[in-house]
Amino acid sequence: MDWTTVYGSLISSIASCGGFSVFMYYRENKRQKQIANEAAAAAQWRELYLEERATNDRKDDKIDGLYKTANDLRELLNEERRQNAVLKVWKCEKVGCPDRMPPFGAKERCRKCGSEESSKQ
Repeated sequence: MDWTTVYGSLISSIASCGGFSVFMYYRENKRQKQIANEAAAAAQWRELYLEERATNDRKDDKIDGLYKTANDLRELLNEERRQNAVLKVWKCEKVGCPDRMPPFGAKERCRKCGSEESSKQ
């Protein structure tokens, strides 16, 4: 048995089993694995992006709700301040109310004491 017959039988056994196909398609298999890896990475990044976007949408909705609540409270405070200013103007400064101060509002009921006496102007 010389070396040529050993090599020849080894090559013929590898060739009959499809062993050369490993070497022939090595680049293609490597590229397919790279593509599959890139696709998996892209899917993970997409999932992370969608999670972050959902989180941002929830935060935006919460911020919008807080702005609405703040606006409603601001309007309520403005109404309370307006009513307070009106009531300060109409406040009866004298206890008996025949000489109503301020003098306007004759024939109207005094808010403080409830009398309906006309004021002296």
